Amino acid sequence: MTISHHVVRNFSWWGIWGTSPSPPTSSADTAPSPPLPPPEISAATGSPPSSSFTPQAPTAAQEAALTGSNDVAGSAVTDVISLSDSVQISSTLYTGDHIGDLVNLGLVHWTPVGAVEVLLEQLHVNLGLPWWTAIVLLSLLGRVIIAPLLIRSQVNNVRLAKIRPELEKLMQKLQEAKARGDKISVNKNALASRQLFKENDCSPTRSLTAPLVQLPIALSCFIAIRKMSELPVESLKTGGALWFTDLTVADPYYILPLVSAASIYGMMDVST
Repeated sequence: MTISHHVVRNFSWWGIWGTSPSPPTSSADTAPSPPLPPPEISAATGSPPSSSFTPQAPTAAQEAALTGSNDVAGSAVTDVISLSDSVQISSTLYTGDHIGDLVNLGLVHWTPVGAVEVLLEQLHVNLGLPWWTAIVLLSLLGRVIIAPLLIRSQVNNVRLAKIRPELEKLMQKLQEAKARGDKISVNKNALASRQLFKENDCSPTRSLTAPLVQLPIALSCFIAIRKMSELPVESLKTGGALWFTDLTVADPYYILPLVSAASIYGMMDVST
């Protein structure tokens, strides 16, 4: 029996919905499109490759930031140049021949070193002394100030040397008493040693007073003169004498260092 196409259509599932499905598409319609050639192939064929990047002009904020950074760098360079120029101008204007020049050069402060610099400036300007004479005179003034302490120290050393034999005997007895554990003898010899110091008006610690006072004064003078020569103060370049006319440079013949070392050794030898 032959069933017509109309009957088969009525028994299909699509007939339930009252519509028929769309006819299937052909393989020719669903075939994928061929891929685009790479940029190299396009360049070879003569067509330029497509690019999605488009350069844009900088915004106003970016231009302001770039201009600001250039201004900061330029101002920093200008400040450095102006600072170096001001230092050179200051060293030329403030030669150290007038009161206040060392302050303007940034040397004088509320320290012992600053006090030495002020005294040197006063001697050089007010008394009209050359720098080397002012330095020598300041050294002599320092020695005069501490002279009473030095004399007292020397007298104390002489008295200690006088009682040294008797003191050594007491110290020996004291050590023997400590070795035996005899506390009574230890106290007795210690009391005798203190009595010996008191009777002769001397003390081992009294000899340390002068060096403890002299050391900071000597260091302050040394540091002050070194800072003035390292700056340098212009008038120091011609403030010397004989072979050391320039006080900003070292002695080329090492005469001054040798004389200084010899004098220190001599004072130490005399004090002992």
